[in-house]
Amino acid sequence: MTRFIFIITLLLIPFSLEARDYEIREVSIQAEITTDGTVRYIEERHYQFDGEYSYVYYTLPLSGFDAIERIRVREDGHALINDDSGEPGTFKVQQGDDELRITWYIDIDGMADHRYTVQYDLKDALVVGPDYTEWMWIFLSNRLDRTPETFQARISLPEQIDNDEWHTWHRETPDHVEMRKDGNLLFIEGEGFRRNDEIRPRLLFPSRVLTDADVTDRRLTLDRVREEEVAWADARQREKQLRMLGIGLMAVLGPASLLLYLWFYRRYGRRHKTASVGRQPRYTPPSDH
Repeated sequence: MTRFIFIITLLLIPFSLEARDYEIREVSIQAEITTDGTVRYIEERHYQFDGEYSYVYYTLPLSGFDAIERIRVREDGHALINDDSGEPGTFKVQQGDDELRITWYIDIDGMADHRYTVQYDLKDALVVGPDYTEWMWIFLSNRLDRTPETFQARISLPEQIDNDEWHTWHRETPDHVEMRKDGNLLFIEGEGFRRNDEIRPRLLFPSRVLTDADVTDRRLTLDRVREEEVAWADARQREKQLRMLGIGLMAVLGPASLLLYLWFYRRYGRRHKTASVGRQPRYTPPSDH
């Protein structure tokens, strides 16, 4: 009886391990652009856990800005402490060669819902031209282990502008993501994301709203950006056409090469047939001497 119970226990272990899972219900972002060009970035993620978890991490590529300051993390509205103790209620920041990693420690065992907020300031993330300012940013990365069910982002400028003064290009953003303009506010919203979906638009707005920022690129103009986007779209279209052409060639050349191989094998690859051997031996048996 004891042996039978032990076997049942071993069979149940894999099922208990597979039950450990989590989902990201929602990602909500607020990006406030100040008069000096600083981007105050707040990202909130709604997690639903099922199982035992001790930490959550957030990665940020070290590109597109010069410095990151005032990093803070909150759990359900409560501020976490920045230290390296690894205790629940704390977080730590690690910087590598290519990315910044923020890890906060939790104590979850079973079903649980929590909202985590990561906040920081980005310095020199904007390219300021004489008339227009550019911001390119990955609002939703395709490197996430789980894609959110819904996404929304709110980008705000320090002063009011007309809707037609916003200029946006979707770049890698999926078609089901919508951008909505409302004066100094730009909204990005979507749902139904797949694993490799990414939100990486290119945004342009008037530089006059940045009253305390200096021009960093005098060559940046609206006409130049439009030409770059047309060239980028053409390059992407050619890339897709070449990819489809490659798939078509593989579909044709694969069966053709197999048929050619079978033809050569049937014609030249048959086993060589030796001449028939007579019944008489072709050697002299050894004598008694």
